[in-house]
Amino acid sequence: MSHTISAYNDLVSLVDLELIQSRDFLMNEAIASGIFNRKAHPNYTGDTQRFQEFDMELYAKRKDEGQSAASFQSQMGYSIDATVYRYAFNIDLSYEYRSYEKHDTTSSLIRGALQAQENKLDLDLQQLISQATATSYTDNGGNTITTTVGDGLALASTAHTLLGTSDTYRNRLANNPQFSSGGLELMEQMWNENCLNHFGQKAYKKPTHIWSTDDPVVVNAIRKELASMAPVDAPNGNVLNPNKGKYQHVVFSKIAIDPTDGSPDTTKRNYWGLVAAGMDGWQAFFAVNEPAHRMPEADASNTYDNKRDLYSIPMRIGYSYAVLSGRYFTISTGDGTA
Repeated sequence: MSHTISAYNDLVSLVDLELIQSRDFLMNEAIASGIFNRKAHPNYTGDTQRFQEFDMELYAKRKDEGQSAASFQSQMGYSIDATVYRYAFNIDLSYEYRSYEKHDTTSSLIRGALQAQENKLDLDLQQLISQATATSYTDNGGNTITTTVGDGLALASTAHTLLGTSDTYRNRLANNPQFSSGGLELMEQMWNENCLNHFGQKAYKKPTHIWSTDDPVVVNAIRKELASMAPVDAPNGNVLNPNKGKYQHVVFSKIAIDPTDGSPDTTKRNYWGLVAAGMDGWQAFFAVNEPAHRMPEADASNTYDNKRDLYSIPMRIGYSYAVLSGRYFTISTGDGTA
């Protein structure tokens, strides 16, 4: 694709048109997985977003003759007021870029910056899982990010609390085994016994997905488990595999990385778990106030440096996110720790 660029405005208009036409090229594993719930955050509604849990009792009560009916009980769960933060790049274009027909390079720069903004949102959401055993971490900008859920504990805990009862639950698998058929059964058993609403009642919410890192050993083991006609460890092929097609498998490439610089973190390569997707499932939320985009010049200042003959293209994104509880999410770190 060859173009003669005679003016900066022509260049930007051309790039904007290509970005509109190819918007679908933006990749975000966390959003595509379907396990993170999206909420709206329009302009002029403040710089915080409240994310809130809500529960209801599961069983009706008998009404005897002449007696008052019991009131249907509901329970507000945990809430978090998450702050909207903006993330930014400026792309500086020299006179040479504008004058010597370097459209392809310039277009690549803008596309790369746009994807990098989307990558930041993707990274932040995946790090909620990556940092599940911690209460905070340092991001690639040197900022301290708090990862506690609504009860003040880390996402992965053996003693999460509920608001309508003194009961507790766990969502971190004992002894943190690597993925296997037996490990999956233990994970399912933990889910079954710790899937509670805020009244302490057993909630009949089934997991919809197995999630994992992108480690090939973990990924292949899960795929075999979900696709084999017979159990992986069965002595012959005539035994039915009860896990065939039971779950969707989502693979995350930004869990086993260091959030400060993006380098691999091999200590987290074996992370895996179960999750229930949907607004009534795992209460992990994000709200995008400002999608990844190129800001119009009317909203930017000093876009031209007349000493260095540089135009500056401002790229921006703004969003908030939070996890309200560890309910309907389970994890094994796969390192065998008790």
